[in-house]
Formats: sequence, structure tokens, C-alpha cells
Amino acid sequence: HAEQHGAVAVGLMPPVFFKPPTITNLGAWIETAANAAPSLPTYYYHIPSMTGVTFDMIDLVTEMDRRGVDNFAGVKFTGLYETRAFPDAMRCAAYKDGKYDILSGREELMIESLAAGIEGFIGSQFNYGGDIYNAIYSETDMTKRNALQLASIELLYVWLENVPSTIDGNKLMVNLAGVPIGPARLPMLPPSDEDVATLKAAVQGWCGQYAAMFDNGVAICNAVGSAVVVEWTRPDAASVAGGRSFGH
Repeated sequence: HAEQHGAVAVGLMPPVFFKPPTITNLGAWIETAANAAPSLPTYYYHIPSMTGVTFDMIDLVTEMDRRGVDNFAGVKFTGLYETRAFPDAMRCAAYKDGKYDILSGREELMIESLAAGIEGFIGSQFNYGGDIYNAIYSETDMTKRNALQLASIELLYVWLENVPSTIDGNKLMVNLAGVPIGPARLPMLPPSDEDVATLKAAVQGWCGQYAAMFDNGVAICNAVGSAVVVEWTRPDAASVAGGRSFGH
């Protein structure tokens, strides 16, 4: 169906009710799906926090290579908070000199992912903060790059800490950024006016503290306005290592 309707690639999660008990089972399932659309690159979406499927991905890419599935392209590696995740991701990226495309699904771990040999990213935060992450990706000064990533993490926590768990905070952020995608579907509930106002004020506070760090501005700050604009000064390496990496 996807192939017939112009899709450029396929992303697969594993079955989550009858979970694959071994890597061989998972490989057989992916091979069957990939063979259904042989002209499309097929990626496995590794997100064990949602699927409960926790295999090391080096075992999966080895299994898919053994099976000779030509259109198996790689892994969207979102399980970067799991035990041994970064060694696993590094091994996958290096497997047979980069045979498979390993994509990070945790944009707030962009620096760590780049260090592990990952070059591509797929992230939900790009929908409201793509310019923020482009700045991190492009920055060559490691002190400033660390400071920019810390700022992105603080923005992530703005909505994690100011939006009730009953509401999709990421989607609410996208709406605040000026992209009118509407409310999330059930089971997530629509935000109240108070919820929106609380988050907007928190984002404005973040903008006042961090927006000046970004040379080309920040789109979400242009959308919500800043409560206070604070001039940012470059931190020294010691302040980054010791904790917060911004200065006033």
C-alpha cells in the first residue's frame, strides 16, 4: 500500500502484543514486511520504552545482513536512554564500514549521537525547534555546542514540567510555534486556556534566558515573544563541565 501511494521509505515497529521472543523472530518479521515493498528502503524503529522490545540493535543489523534483505536500510535508534545504548549505537553505525543507516531519535542527545558516529536524526522536537537543532548540528565550537544543547534540553523540560501528563505537550509546543496542527487525538486530552497560557509564559521565560545564544534567532520565540531578553555571553569550558552553561 505504501509503495503504491508514493512513499519513499517504510518505518516499522515490532508487534507489541505478541512480542518477538528472539532476534530471529524479529528478523523474520522485518524481512516479510520489507519483501512486501521491495523497492522501498525499510527502517526498523527501535523505541523500547514504547514497544517493550529490548534487543541490542547490533544483533538486529547482523541478523538482517545474514538474511540478505537488500532493502533493509537501517534503524531509527530512539532507545538511547537504555542500558548500553550508546555502545550499541556506535557498533551499529560502524558495522561493515557503515553499511546501514543509523538515525538518532533523541534530538536532545544530538552531541552524544554525533560522537557515536550517527549522522542523521528524526525527532518530534524538530517540529517546533528545528532551527535550534540545526544550530547545534552546525556549531563547530564544542563549548558553544554544549551550551546550545543544554539550552535545547531546558526547552524540552519547559513543556515536560509545565504541561499536565493528560495533554500532549509536544503538540502544544508546535501550536505555540505558529504551526496550527490542532489538538492531539484521544486518549490525550485537549489543553485548557489556562494550560496554554501557562506553557506560553514558560516558553517566554526560556526565550528571555536563551534565545540570544542562537545567532539566527529562534522561531518559537518569534511566535510567543520574550518576557525579557537577556544578552548571552560565551561560557568557559569549566562552567560547562560544572553545570549550567549560560551566562548573563
